[in-house]
Amino acid sequence: MSFTYDEKLNRVRQVCVSEPPVGSSINSYLEQMNTISETMQPERPVLAWDGDNLDVIDPYFAFFPEML
Repeated sequence: MSFTYDEKLNRVRQVCVSEPPVGSSINSYLEQMNTISETMQPERPVLAWDGDNLDVIDPYFAFFPEML
């Protein structure tokens, strides 16, 4: 699964009940999640964030209890 910058912003806006976070906050969150993913499983990260695209490498990411 891959998401462009616009796709991720649209998805966040769809699930927010009130005012959605700004794009820079979402980017910061994804940078942190990328760092956590690389730290916890350096040989098999579950996602990759390059600043423009989010790639969910492992489709079972939602089921990783240590990442939730």
